[in-house]
Amino acid sequence: MNDSNRRFVRFRGFPFAVLLLALLPAQASAQSGTEAGADAIVRLVPAAGQSGEIEATAGVPVELVVVKTRAGDAAVGEALAWTLEEGADGRLEVIDERTRAAGDRVEAGSARVRFTPAQPGRHALRVQSPVDPACTGVDCRSVAHRFVVLAAVPDAAATARDRHTGLVIGAAAAAGAIALATIADSGGGDPPPGKRLVAVSGNGQSALVNNPLAQPLAVIAMENGRPAVGVVLNWTATGGATLSAATTTTSVQGGSSVQVTSVGPGPGPVTVTASRADDPAVSASFTVGVDVAGLAIASGNNQTTRVDTTTAAPLVVLATLNGVAQAGVALNWQVVSGTATLSGVQGTTDASGLAQAFVDV
Repeated sequence: MNDSNRRFVRFRGFPFAVLLLALLPAQASAQSGTEAGADAIVRLVPAAGQSGEIEATAGVPVELVVVKTRAGDAAVGEALAWTLEEGADGRLEVIDERTRAAGDRVEAGSARVRFTPAQPGRHALRVQSPVDPACTGVDCRSVAHRFVVLAAVPDAAATARDRHTGLVIGAAAAAGAIALATIADSGGGDPPPGKRLVAVSGNGQSALVNNPLAQPLAVIAMENGRPAVGVVLNWTATGGATLSAATTTTSVQGGSSVQVTSVGPGPGPVTVTASRADDPAVSASFTVGVDVAGLAIASGNNQTTRVDTTTAAPLVVLATLNGVAQAGVALNWQVVSGTATLSGVQGTTDASGLAQAFVDV
């Protein structure tokens, strides 16, 4: 853990240090697979509403569902393997490694995966499953299905978002309040002709002082409504924040990103801006937070007691994040001098952000 995240307090009379350890808290047709097995016909098909190209938004997850049947009946508990085809760019998160049994709003024989396209364009994914569920070798006969996801530029995809609901996963600091930030770009509404730069993902994150952000900041460069390839971007940050690169170049799909390696010493918020080298007036900005962890004496300081006795009142500390009391913070109590021991130690803060320990002298 970065030293800037350690907080110590000392009680007078009985020297102790409390260390804050951690804060918890698309129009190609889809191809369906069919295989005649020894005893039955095995099929692997998309769930209802997921045939053809599946519309999505770059940077926003979309859930894909496939159904496996054998002789017309649901095939439950059978393994599947999901892969991205060459040219697909994004994050693939397998939700169900095996087909599911029927349940509340669950179709028997179905399995799910969550795909987050990193760039606009077409992305192909393939799922396959052995015809014989008992076969585990590389030479097993399989049935397969190919999904095609058509990802649109974020601010041009209102229609796609209405037709296909994605699961938006936000990155948040532990138990911290994160201010929603505004993404600034070169224009609003439908993408106009000319050069544009659009923030895709990573906005609104926060991290503890001098720590990195969990997710990169990603943008897409557009020109005349199409992804712009090979555009040089210049990145800057305020508030002492540092970046993994000062300059990046857009990919064949127009995307580029940087990692915030440190949000800086604070106070926040911090603004990170990407601008096009071929037109510096075209930019996209991200706003991120700087979380400040605190640990302070709440009560129990300056006590005295006789040898072979225990303090009448406990030593109590208060853990905060950005000035707000934090529950579930792990603490490490230590006697740093003298021969006293601790008892009744509370190693995690309660709902009020407090934790305590008694001193046995």
